[in-house]
Amino acid sequence: MDFKIRSVTRKDISIIANIKVNSGYKIYDLEPTSVNIQKQKISKRMKDGNKYFIGEFKGKPIAVVTIKNPKKKFYIKNKFILFKEIKPSGEFLGLYILKKYHNNKFGQILTKYILCLFKEFGYSYVSCIAWEKNFKSLNMLYSIGFKFIGVEPNHFNNGDYAKIFTIKLI
Repeated sequence: MDFKIRSVTRKDISIIANIKVNSGYKIYDLEPTSVNIQKQKISKRMKDGNKYFIGEFKGKPIAVVTIKNPKKKFYIKNKFILFKEIKPSGEFLGLYILKKYHNNKFGQILTKYILCLFKEFGYSYVSCIAWEKNFKSLNMLYSIGFKFIGVEPNHFNNGDYAKIFTIKLI
């Protein structure tokens, strides 16, 4: 398979925005689907230290994955989750694949790549959320070894639940 992953620069903001808008996912009802608005949001998130990676298939950008600023520890805490301890965790923010390339295991490849990065950053855990109705994403997370730990009502500002997952890095 001719699939490569690379980190991005500010020059890639338009590519990222186009992939997000054309992925076929509409998670946030209130999130604008305009490429220009996405470019502004991505630029701000890059300034905040979030990291983006592009997946290319046969040299064409087809997917993007985002992680929260790896210098900032994310703590799994939620009033709906009971933990004996709050664990520092890396946060996996988003994965978007152009609709034409769904169901080709690119999501698994990118997710496993991100897990390796978090391990290099020194994290023991990685957390993420997934929309309760995104069955492809839910199945992928379970197949990789993520564990369901709770829900967050109305996370997407549309009344839907987000399922919260974590995985322990070995």
